Amino acid sequence: MASLMMLNCKSSNAPAENPESEPQTEQQRIVSLNATVSEVLAELGMNGELVGRDATSVYPQWIKDSVQNFGPPWLIGAEALLSVKPDIVFAVGSDLNSDKVNTLKDAGVKVVVFDKTTNLEEAKSIIKQVSAYTKNQDYQPLIDKIDADLAKVEAFTNKPKVLFVYARGTGLMQVAGNGTPMAEVIELAGAENAAAEFDDMKELTPESLVQSNPDVILMFDSGMNSLGGVDGLGSVPGMKETNAFKNRALLTMDSSLLSGMGPRLGEAAYQLNQLLKAYAQ
Repeated sequence: MASLMMLNCKSSNAPAENPESEPQTEQQRIVSLNATVSEVLAELGMNGELVGRDATSVYPQWIKDSVQNFGPPWLIGAEALLSVKPDIVFAVGSDLNSDKVNTLKDAGVKVVVFDKTTNLEEAKSIIKQVSAYTKNQDYQPLIDKIDADLAKVEAFTNKPKVLFVYARGTGLMQVAGNGTPMAEVIELAGAENAAAEFDDMKELTPESLVQSNPDVILMFDSGMNSLGGVDGLGSVPGMKETNAFKNRALLTMDSSLLSGMGPRLGEAAYQLNQLLKAYAQ
């Protein structure tokens, strides 16, 4: 299960405190360095309290348009964060080293760090825990929306084998194994992850493409665009030998939706489920 811990003492190994036991102020100045948390905050109605974000926090649109962007979370300095006078900073633990955390704590800022969210249970947990650190505790509608969308997912008699391919041009291409957000969405959508023999992300190779031979290739919109479209994808060694490419079973989805693992997780699974219907017979 995803973990969430508030760091407000000298040792980062101190046990987590219960945020619900602390009095909440009427207005908090919040910085979110994680796209999932930013979306949760938006859905909780924290529009006026979110004063800073990282480069991945682009949904909903008002966050991208009106909240100060500090750049990639792992590159953001503590001094930059302090410039917006935050009361609380949310981040993935791997993106904030101890020096940054200590600088923020010394300035009186609460720092809440958590593990990356990779499955349905963790997505619901993050929603509940983030809401506990804000004055808005009405998180249940977000959970209910996920469940309602998942209930609409149609079962397939023959599950299509889907391979998620991450691309930033041909220079960086990876596939998603177990324990990744994309694998979770694929499975929640009623399909089979074609890269289930390993965990995490792994470099895409011609051999792995031929071996997995997916029925469907799934990518981010931005990833497909980085390759120059379908023709560019076809130039990837081994791609034209797959059933997916032969049948033009090539699907793209918005990156923030497919990998968000937050309030729209059920929506992502249902959308993918509907896209896969044409390839599930």
